[in-house]
Amino acid sequence: MSYKKDPKTGKWLVQYGKRNPKTGSVVLLRRKNIETEAEARKVERELIIKVTEKIHEKVIPKWEEAIDSYLDHCRDNGLLITTVYNAEKCLKKQTKCWNGRLIDSITTAEIRDLIKGPTINSVSHRKTMLKFVKGVFNVALENGLLLRNPAPMIKFKI
Repeated sequence: MSYKKDPKTGKWLVQYGKRNPKTGSVVLLRRKNIETEAEARKVERELIIKVTEKIHEKVIPKWEEAIDSYLDHCRDNGLLITTVYNAEKCLKKQTKCWNGRLIDSITTAEIRDLIKGPTINSVSHRKTMLKFVKGVFNVALENGLLLRNPAPMIKFKI
């Protein structure tokens, strides 16, 4: 974490690095040829944010990876092939809007909107989808990727 002036060119060099807590590898970002010291300070703050985001992305999986982890967990625990197939189809079809997102960025309100949304009509399908979504987050919770399960406790009347 530093910015310094290059005596040869008279321009500023900014760099920031931090170790990944899980892997121990260094994540380093560097920018050079910056004109002023004020701009160098601004770039330094941006680099701090970018390095933190990079480390966070390496530690926390995206939604698709969490689904795959859940399906592997289901297979390992002896669930029927058809049950795993149904879970995969339901999760991948109904949660396309979460693709590419980190699992800790998905909120309880978004899960509630998905479950009570217009794409799922029957009560039994809503219960099944909630069960699958809770399962994905529970596996992530067991693996230490989340601090709490964001899936809401919804009661259904049949």
